[in-house]
Amino acid sequence: GNLIDAATLPLDKKYHVIFCRNLFIYLGKEALKQAFHNLNRLLQEEGVLVVGIAETEIASTHGYTMLGPPKNGMFVRRSFHN
Repeated sequence: GNLIDAATLPLDKKYHVIFCRNLFIYLGKEALKQAFHNLNRLLQEEGVLVVGIAETEIASTHGYTMLGPPKNGMFVRRSFHN
């Protein structure tokens, strides 16, 4: 599927872990907004998003909190983590 186009995603499924490494650094502001909207719909409550090291700030500014050491790139949504 295409993370930006919800019509191509299986939004009836929820995932425990989503690996999305080295994609966000190539997206513009609106595409990032849509990508995170779709990730929020795909990721289970307490699910983990794994991003590349260069994308940790991007995930942090889109409602995710880092889990563990900074270099592992693992995040959980703030609303579920707190």
